[in-house]
Amino acid sequence: ADGAVVVSHPDTEQVEEPLAAGTFFGEKSLLTGRPRAETVVASEECILVETPRRVMVKLMNSSDEVKRGIEWVSTSRILSELIAPKLGRKELDSIVARIQLQEFEAGETLYREGDTGSCFYFIRRGSVSLRTNFNGESRMINQVQSGGVVGLLAVMGDSIRRETAESSVRVEAVVINKKEFLQLLALDGSQINRLQDLATTAMKEK
Repeated sequence: ADGAVVVSHPDTEQVEEPLAAGTFFGEKSLLTGRPRAETVVASEECILVETPRRVMVKLMNSSDEVKRGIEWVSTSRILSELIAPKLGRKELDSIVARIQLQEFEAGETLYREGDTGSCFYFIRRGSVSLRTNFNGESRMINQVQSGGVVGLLAVMGDSIRRETAESSVRVEAVVINKKEFLQLLALDGSQINRLQDLATTAMKEK
């Protein structure tokens, strides 16, 4: 309501993000139900309005405008933390407009082994099981929880899916296409080594 805070991300290279009066924070835990991944410190004397999760969920369910606004900011911050931590919010806006949120019911397939892929998925809520065909049998090789990604290899050089991804429970996923991914890397390549490590780890799990 008044004052300013600074958001820091201890586990990433993302620059500290100052937030002025009129903005909000904490939406990631609201949407995922998982523990906080960032630290927020008052940079000056503040008056803050704290809204309980149950109230915000009810408000989002009753107002499409509120839901769209929170999801827009959430997607922007996901892209920043995951791919381009040094980009400002204004630089992200044109890309966020082209990012889609997709929902899957439990047991639905995100993609199949052998498919040609051109996107990857950030699991915003729920969990996804990864399976591969081994001697004619389906074998689970990993379980990816909210906050993780699946299908990253498809935008980093190997477009053929090496596993089948299925939702274990109801899943909300941010779909990031190769075009937007490469555009973000062109603007900020600071996370390329970490992303390559994630892709390498995914290959070793096959």
